[in-house]
Amino acid sequence: MKKLLSCLLSAAIILSALSGCGTEAPEESAAPTASGAEYDWETGYAAYEPDTVVMRVNGEDVLWDEFFYWLYSTYANGLAGYDLSDPISGEGSMSFGQYAAMNAAGYCLECHVISSKAEELGVTLTDGDREMLEAQIESDIEEYSADGTRAGLFEYLAGLFVTERVYEFINSGMLLQNRLMTFLYGEDGSALSDEEVALTAEQYGFMTVKHILLRTMDDSGEALGEAAASAKREQAEELLSELEAAPEAGREALFDEMMAEYSEDPGLANFPDGYCFTEGTMVTEFEDAARALEPGGISGIVESSNGYHILLRESLSPDDMVLLSTGDSYTLRYTCAVLRFNADYSDWVESASVEYAGGFESFDAASLFE
Repeated sequence: MKKLLSCLLSAAIILSALSGCGTEAPEESAAPTASGAEYDWETGYAAYEPDTVVMRVNGEDVLWDEFFYWLYSTYANGLAGYDLSDPISGEGSMSFGQYAAMNAAGYCLECHVISSKAEELGVTLTDGDREMLEAQIESDIEEYSADGTRAGLFEYLAGLFVTERVYEFINSGMLLQNRLMTFLYGEDGSALSDEEVALTAEQYGFMTVKHILLRTMDDSGEALGEAAASAKREQAEELLSELEAAPEAGREALFDEMMAEYSEDPGLANFPDGYCFTEGTMVTEFEDAARALEPGGISGIVESSNGYHILLRESLSPDDMVLLSTGDSYTLRYTCAVLRFNADYSDWVESASVEYAGGFESFDAASLFE
């Protein structure tokens, strides 16, 4: 089971793995060096009652305990040691304290967009989701509670400015996000038609490619000697000549036979039907050669840091397994559903109604310590 708590403790992105959350980090190149500043965050938290309304997102109240958690996490996970009153990139620019407040508001906005959209569409957690949350709490109690009790867990979390309400809201929101995507696009994207998958795949530049790889490095990553590398090149030329001489109707079948017999790609066992990917996943030479082919086309010899490739571009199928830059893989149908959901989510954030309670629209974290 995924550790929801670890997301909470690190102020990591808790929504879709392919979507953003919060605001962009300040540019390091222009930032001053850390001054070693220290702050009494307990005093800062006590400046307002936990149930003080800071802002409203689509009519939902964002309370001080939630806003402060993201405020503290922004500082602790990126700004620690900086003086909150210092400008980020020179005189007249936003201060670190203003940035922390803006980022906290961004997290609150994006979390409440999920909960408000779910309410609008009548999407709720399932019994299975609630069981997962309870199991997660039990796991967190075991790992973080000093005395093995629920009260002990939240005593520990209080030291990180996480109230029980915030813990439950954020972790429930993570599961609500999954429910929303399933509501809109079906389990694993099953509600998307093949045509919709094809349109989305084209929009994001997905390709599916098989290849025969003759490696010019050994298993330790060391380059082969000149003679051995030359022999690989000659072998690649022989295979390509045989493919080019084969009748067109049987060329793809011959390619598959050659790939099974000669390819030295270590990923072949996991991706026997080829790699489905988009820009930035493969080495540049591979991607450029693949993009130049039409489905059914076979490349010349493509040299990369991995060795010599011969590529066969395939037609896209919703069942193709997409290779992500993280090394994970999902079906193209599911990947397209995620991408569509992320686009929806961005639109929801952009069009959300946001109202700040008095004084919080221009809030500066540094004001808590004056």
